[in-house]
Parts: sequence; structure tokens; C-alpha cells
Amino acid sequence: VADPARRMSAADALRHPWLREHDAAVASSRAQVLDKSVFDGLCKYQASSKLKRAILKLLAKEADEERVKTLREQFRTLDVQQDGFLSREELLRGLRQCQGFGDMTALDLMRLLPPDLFGEKISFTDFTAALLARQGFGKAELMAAFRRFDVRKEGKISLAALSEVLKNAGPASKLEAFKEADVGQDGAIDFDEFCALINA
Repeated sequence: VADPARRMSAADALRHPWLREHDAAVASSRAQVLDKSVFDGLCKYQASSKLKRAILKLLAKEADEERVKTLREQFRTLDVQQDGFLSREELLRGLRQCQGFGDMTALDLMRLLPPDLFGEKISFTDFTAALLARQGFGKAELMAAFRRFDVRKEGKISLAALSEVLKNAGPASKLEAFKEADVGQDGAIDFDEFCALINA
């Protein structure tokens, strides 16, 4: 507005319905982002076996963008430093903003997060894998991941095939992961056992 007398003041502008709706939307978005289930999902993921985390990361990398979109927004909100990783301090800051946690001390909040949670930083891949696991996966997604681990196209995952996928894990870790999934103890992980591991 050219006429200063008719121009909206700063106070009036802040009371404008558009800004109030925007502020409400931001507040709602933050409340959704900082839901405690985010932290519960991260803790459960960290406690999973190396095999399960490897499968979940594969599923996360190949997930549909629509499924990842909201998680990407959550990650960016928590990633205060905008460096593509979440530090323990950023997680604690986010946890403090969860409903019911605002009055807790930093020490109390730290007790809610395992001391070895992802080491120093949490990558976006780990973050996505952890939270997609809480949402669950469809049979088609699980079958696609199973086939990636079934490198020998045998319709099952042998210890040798698993070793080819988990190249960075030591022999003991590979054997432990294999035994966890091979519920039938027949020397191979079939699709049902594979699904049971992911859905546990």
C-alpha cells in the first residue's frame, strides 16, 4: 500500500490470519516431527542385529520417495547443524521438545537414549531405516530385499550368501546373525524367516 496511513502496522501484520495459520502449521509440524516414537524407533533399531540393520538399510535406500518424504522433513528439523547427520546433542534437543519431556533435566533425557546409540552421529540412511521399520513393509518390498540377499538365486539365504553381503562383518558376527534368522535351524534362511526377522 502506497499511502502510509492505510499501510498495515507490524503489530497488525503479526495478527493477520495468514500468519496465524502459518504459525499454527509450523507448530503442528514440529509436534509431529518431535513425536517420541521417533526416538523409540531409533533405540529399537540400534538394538537390532547387524543382519536386520543391513536389511532395513537396503529397504530404506529403495523405499518410495513418498514414504521417505515425511522422514526427510523430520530429519532436517532435528539436524540443527544441517550437516546431514544427527548428533547426540541434536537428539536430546529434539527429545526435550516432545510433549511431556520439556521439564526433564538433560541427565534424565540422556538416560532415555542408550549411551552407544549410533556412536557419534546418525546418518539419514540409519534414521530412515529405523523409522520405516516402525511403519512396516509390504510383501513385495520384502521379497525384493530377500532376492538381493539371495545372491546365489537359490530361493534361500545360506551362510555363504550372507557372508557375501555382510562383507565388513567378522566371521563371529555373521554366524550370530545367521543363527538368529535361521529359526528352523536347517542351514538356510527362507523367505518366511526373513520376514519374521524384519517384523520382530
